[in-house]
Amino acid sequence: MVPREQVPLILGLLIAAWSWSRPASAVDVTAKQAIKAAIDEKRRLHEKPELFEIVTGETPMTYQQLLKRTSHSSVFRTTKWKALLGSRTFWLVEFRIPENTTEIVGGGGSWVFVDSRDGTVVSIHHWK
Repeated sequence: MVPREQVPLILGLLIAAWSWSRPASAVDVTAKQAIKAAIDEKRRLHEKPELFEIVTGETPMTYQQLLKRTSHSSVFRTTKWKALLGSRTFWLVEFRIPENTTEIVGGGGSWVFVDSRDGTVVSIHHWK
């Protein structure tokens, strides 16, 4: 029997092992499709994506590129994130709080990680 707290980690490792069957450079999803997938997921979670500024890069990124890009790399250096993102390319879709907004109080934006091969949302990180 697997302890309940280890289920996300094991699931992430299984997904990562399955995804190794395709080359890491494979990109089948456009930035526009990744943004749509991220918006759909936010709506599914009853969040309001229309309140945010939505930004993504021009190309998908790898786990190593994510670590180099962010000043919060310690957040993503955990076993969980490495298992989720380490073997895939993904679109990083950022939901940023617009400047001069009064509709969002407290909290921060979020990052949605969308697999660049099949367009599935891999994970969401909410900034506090």
